Amino acid sequence: MRVFLTTTFTPAMLPAGYSGRVRFREVDAETFGRELSHAFRTKELVFAVGHENTAEILRRKFLLSKSPFARVRVELQRGDAVLAAIPQFRPPQAREFTDAEIQNANFRYWVISVGF
Repeated sequence: MRVFLTTTFTPAMLPAGYSGRVRFREVDAETFGRELSHAFRTKELVFAVGHENTAEILRRKFLLSKSPFARVRVELQRGDAVLAAIPQFRPPQAREFTDAEIQNANFRYWVISVGF
């Protein structure tokens, strides 16, 4: 089982032709942090935060030893999970958020399980 730390979730992350359950559980920041720590300790965590400033905010907020910045393709398999810290800020046009925007943004935290 792998656990991906992301700032989004999309069905495109699922395997082609996937038919099965996907469970979405919204959690508070404390629960999210515990899930993140557990995945980090068990070496199952894959960093997949594609914006450097967002990754740095998450590193500081959850006391990660290194930045979760990594532009990787997330290809989920049955048994994988996603820890999604989703900023609740939408600029009027697609662009990378500024440091100030990220620092002031609220986040929603999700634990997403594939094929549980």
